[in-house]
Amino acid sequence: MEEINRHYLALLERFGIPARIEEAPKRARRMNVVKDGDIFVIRLRPMEKEYHLEFLAYAVREILLPRLVLETPRLRLRRVEAKDAEPLFEGCSDRNTAYLDWGDQPFEEMDGEYGRLMEKYRSDKTRYAICLKEEDRAIGVVNLTVNDDYAVEVMELGYNIVPSRQRKGYAREALSALLELLLEELRLDMVLAGIVEKNEASLHLIRELGFVFEGRRHKAFWDCEGEEPVDLLYFYRERAQEPEPCAENTV
Repeated sequence: MEEINRHYLALLERFGIPARIEEAPKRARRMNVVKDGDIFVIRLRPMEKEYHLEFLAYAVREILLPRLVLETPRLRLRRVEAKDAEPLFEGCSDRNTAYLDWGDQPFEEMDGEYGRLMEKYRSDKTRYAICLKEEDRAIGVVNLTVNDDYAVEVMELGYNIVPSRQRKGYAREALSALLELLLEELRLDMVLAGIVEKNEASLHLIRELGFVFEGRRHKAFWDCEGEEPVDLLYFYRERAQEPEPCAENTV
């Protein structure tokens, strides 16, 4: 247990988040998280190693994801900020991007409705601006939403890159880093992605990232003209199965 605890505390420390792990009282919940000043305290009741690992990973996800700043060679993923409204408008005002990414009419101006959308983006705890690291300028967005329709822990992935920055590998770079963090380090069971069938670039990318086709969600939303419903193609990527311990050879 101590090795597992040290690993996750080191992971939080890597992202600048101080934390400690304590044993929870016997009558308390199996796991909860509280604050002691600036320090997060993860309280866990004694349990078998497998369950200890799963509960601890869940607690660390709850702490880290709303505070995530994830860097790649060219990019920084961080929570959406007020200054991102102007550069993100390029994507929100582009008809093709608006239709393929969220099936809606593009914005014509940075008006009150657009401002309310940006307020929502800023309030979403797991929606991140994809920024060019050297400029800290937003070139897209990636968001994660919890999906409770499965027996395991699942998050659904959505993303877009503004038109002028597409076809430069930025989406692949951002999603690769985020998926590695979620599935390998934070032990999320599965990530979903729903793609509009006409979005060939996203379909290609999601398959390249190791997602497997799950099925078609018929009539998921209305098209941007409100004339006909649009299907979504759903894909999933699971956490890699850990190898079983090898049995000792017997003679």
